[in-house]
Amino acid sequence: MPMNFFDLVVDYKGSKDNDLGPFTENVLVRTTKNPLFHIEEEVYLTPLQQSLNEFATNLGKSMGGSKTDTLKKNQSKLVVCQNLEKLAVELCRQANGDREKLATTGFVLSKVPEKRKAPSAPTGFKVAIGEKSGELAFTVDACEVTLMYYFFCTPVPVEENDIQKWKWISSPKRKATMVGLTRGTEYECTCAYQAPDGTFVYGQKIRVIAN
Repeated sequence: MPMNFFDLVVDYKGSKDNDLGPFTENVLVRTTKNPLFHIEEEVYLTPLQQSLNEFATNLGKSMGGSKTDTLKKNQSKLVVCQNLEKLAVELCRQANGDREKLATTGFVLSKVPEKRKAPSAPTGFKVAIGEKSGELAFTVDACEVTLMYYFFCTPVPVEENDIQKWKWISSPKRKATMVGLTRGTEYECTCAYQAPDGTFVYGQKIRVIAN
C-alpha cells in the first residue's frame, strides 16, 4: 500500500463535536471482534474507548462552562482523533487495499485518486527497424496513468511464455530503442503500461526481423 495514500479517511480533527462521539462509537462497535482484522484491543480499542469517555464527559462540562472546560474538551477531542487515526492506519495496513474489508469498519472510505486507476490496454504500438544494426525502435500511444512504459521482445519461435522474462527496456516516455539484438533474427515484440500497483497491462504482439 503506498504510504502517501490511505483507503480510509484518517484525519477527523475537523469533525463537529456532536458528531465525533456517535461516529467513534460506531467504529468501536464495528471493529471490536471484527473477523476480517486482527486488532489488538489493548493497543487500539481500549485507548480509543477511554479517550471517547473522557471527551464525552468534557463535552458535557464545556456546554455553558468556563474557558478551562472548553480547553479540556478540545484537548480530549484531539486525543480521540489521534486514536482514530492510529486505528485507521493500522486497518489500512492490514487490509492492503481491500476496500470491501475496510467498508466493514465504520470508518469513511477515502476517494480513489485518479492516478490509482489502472490503465486500459496499450494502443498504437509500433515497431520499426532502428538506425543501427541490431536495434528496434518502439512507440506506443501516450497514457496519463502509467507509471512507466515497457517494451519487450524475444526470438521466434517463442520459448518463454512469461513476457517478463523476455528482453525488455523501460522508459518514462512512450518511445524507446532496444539495442543488442541479433541481425536477421525474427523477434516477437509487445509493450505494456505499468499500473499504479506495479502490475503490467500488455498490448498487442508484433513480429519483426532485426536489421
